[in-house]
Amino acid sequence: MLFILAHFDLSLLRLNTHHSVLYSDKRRNRIKSLDEYYHIRAKITNDSIAEEILEQTKLSSSVKKESRVHVIVLVMLLLLSWLALILSISTDVFDRHPISLHTMLIPISFVASGISHVIHLPVTIPRAVYHTASSQAGKALSLILPYHHDVKKTAFVGKHAHDPKLTNLINKLAAQRANRHLALQHHLAMARTQDTTSSREDNTKLKIFDSTAKGLFHLASLVDDGSNPKLTIAAPQADDYMMETEMNLNDQEEAEDNVGEEQQTEQLTADLLAAESKLKPLQEYATSITFDPKLENLYLVGVGVRKKSIVKLYAVAMYSSATVLSNAASSSSLHTAARMFDPSTTPSTTFVLEMVYSVGAEKIAGAIADSVKPRYSGSPSDINALESLIVTGVNSIGGQATKGTIFRFDCSEDGVSVSVNSQVQGSATFDGLGSAFVDVFMDKDAVSPTLVDNCVETWSNKDAKGLSSSLLRLSSSLSSDTVITSDSEEGEAVESSDDTADMSKHAAIESQMKPLTDYATSVTFDPKLDGLYLIGVGVRKKSIISVYAVSMYSSATVIEALSQFPRGKQQRKEKTTSLQKVASTFDSSTTPSTTFMLEMVYSVGAEKIAGAIGESVKPRYSGSPSDINALETLIVDGVNTVGGQASKGTVFRFDCSEEGVSVSVNGQVQGTASFDGLGSAFVEVFVDDNAVSPTLIDSCLDTWTGVSLD
Repeated sequence: MLFILAHFDLSLLRLNTHHSVLYSDKRRNRIKSLDEYYHIRAKITNDSIAEEILEQTKLSSSVKKESRVHVIVLVMLLLLSWLALILSISTDVFDRHPISLHTMLIPISFVASGISHVIHLPVTIPRAVYHTASSQAGKALSLILPYHHDVKKTAFVGKHAHDPKLTNLINKLAAQRANRHLALQHHLAMARTQDTTSSREDNTKLKIFDSTAKGLFHLASLVDDGSNPKLTIAAPQADDYMMETEMNLNDQEEAEDNVGEEQQTEQLTADLLAAESKLKPLQEYATSITFDPKLENLYLVGVGVRKKSIVKLYAVAMYSSATVLSNAASSSSLHTAARMFDPSTTPSTTFVLEMVYSVGAEKIAGAIADSVKPRYSGSPSDINALESLIVTGVNSIGGQATKGTIFRFDCSEDGVSVSVNSQVQGSATFDGLGSAFVDVFMDKDAVSPTLVDNCVETWSNKDAKGLSSSLLRLSSSLSSDTVITSDSEEGEAVESSDDTADMSKHAAIESQMKPLTDYATSVTFDPKLDGLYLIGVGVRKKSIISVYAVSMYSSATVIEALSQFPRGKQQRKEKTTSLQKVASTFDSSTTPSTTFMLEMVYSVGAEKIAGAIGESVKPRYSGSPSDINALETLIVDGVNTVGGQASKGTVFRFDCSEEGVSVSVNGQVQGTASFDGLGSAFVEVFVDDNAVSPTLIDSCLDTWTGVSLD
């Protein structure tokens, strides 16, 4: 049985290995035991493996030899190609200059060294013969082709070295270099005789001037020599060029000044772009809609969602100027900055609405119009015009504001411009409509509270404040850059320094504006009011009763006058006198008006509040008492329109100017008491030595004295 199994196993082995060793083994019929069988099988297997390894070794050796031959042939071909290329390039050089032996032998030595490494020459007699032959060949070639140090190191330079056009160019560059050098030395000598400030400015210009001359020198040097900056052409004499230099020196300085201004503008632009690169898109998470960080020249302030019950109608984003970003620390200051349109700070505020719920044309237009109506004091027909623009835009895309439809509303001092899916439909040009539209999204009853919250949250942290300040500073600097005017006779450009100074002053004030709170009444006032700045806040008391909170708004000239004084209680008399004089002396170019806002915190009847204000103005006004009566009548009429009682929260506004005093109650203009001197008298009620609100004066002085406006 053992024999049968062994024989069967050997048969299978023979079939698997396909080898004849098993057939030639004479002991296959004399297996006595299982151990002997395994011994025989192991020997057969080892012999087979050995033979296979031997065959593979022979095959590998032949492949390696063949591969080495291919490498050598390829290297030889590359060597021949290299030599042919060098000879082709240098053919024209042989006609006039012997080629450098160093140039010829460098590629040959590289290739020869490579071949030696491929062939693996032994470090014995053959390698010694190779080095000896190379050395002797070099000496022989040196005798045949002597090396000239005057030859250019680059074949292309040598080929064109004697080109007449190139020679003329080098001569011209050298002459310009000598001319500029002489002018530089002459101008330095003149600069030393001037004052220190002028000398410092000239030295800065001369450094730029000399760097240009050095650039020309090195350019001529590199072309002439090909490697080392060494000019071999004789420099012109001073007498040949000094007269021309002196004639053109002033023109060169003016050109350099213009270049300096252009470079400054370019630097400001680059800095602004770098700051803008830090802006990030914002996503409205309720609708998953993302808005870009910039829209033309406006910045993304925040995003939100408009809901009707639990239904999301559209995502909304607000874009505005850097001034609005810097005022977004609180909702009240954000609201004021976004709606007070100023060409130099915030020319417009834009709202972008992207629909997430399909609504018909009339329905979406009616919803927006209904939101604007209670905030707009103009004619209802103006709202109808805005509504018609929206309906027309939606009808142009099928009559349905489907999901993905984008509305754009550009709000400015002129009114509201409407676009639907990037197609401009027109503008509802009505005074105050732009501000009313901003109020829809920014006031206390905003239709999208999440928009207000997101704006404040985005720009109230430290990093965001730093970024908004940088954007405001850079954009203000660019907008207040050199103003060029054209002279009809001479055509010369001049800089409007006054406008630039005003721009800088306004930018410095804008950066420090913030809402102020009267702590006795907890009433907060916005930092700006129709182009006027908040100077201070206070309270009017009668005995121990707080009657109303009061704030004063006026021009930048008032702030500038207070900023000249140091902080503290010293010179209080001079500070108060200066405040009174500047705020009450109306000038169209400095202080056209001063406004007082009064918010009631105690309920008072119409006649009583009007009489109290009239009694305060009378001793300060030199005109007819009937003028005061006219002012009182306006106040009474205004209070009567709100129920005859100036209850808590009622807001009075008194605009004082050279014409007189304009009266408004809760945003409704009642009229103007137009009498000469009445406006100044009303200002003195709050800022003279016997002011009815001493805390207002304290707030004005504490807020703006000693403030840097540089």
